[in-house]
Amino acid sequence: MMRKIAKLVLFSILLTSCADPITFKSITIFKSTLDGSLTLNGEKNTTDIGVSAVTGYDCKTARAIKEENLEFYCVEILNDDKQK
Repeated sequence: MMRKIAKLVLFSILLTSCADPITFKSITIFKSTLDGSLTLNGEKNTTDIGVSAVTGYDCKTARAIKEENLEFYCVEILNDDKQK
């Protein structure tokens, strides 16, 4: 469900990126609030979803903050037959 919401927010941002500055500022504030809320709850934020899609790794800001090490921002996605 959160992925659908994040994709909708990202799509909205892309559609309105050429809009007037007030709309852009409102969307930026909304996205920042959403990302902050998701990160505080230990979930992937919209940036994490985009980076994960591009890199093919599981990227999560909350994990890097919890581990206090940026090396844990993106980790390899394990198959079902591999257990960590």
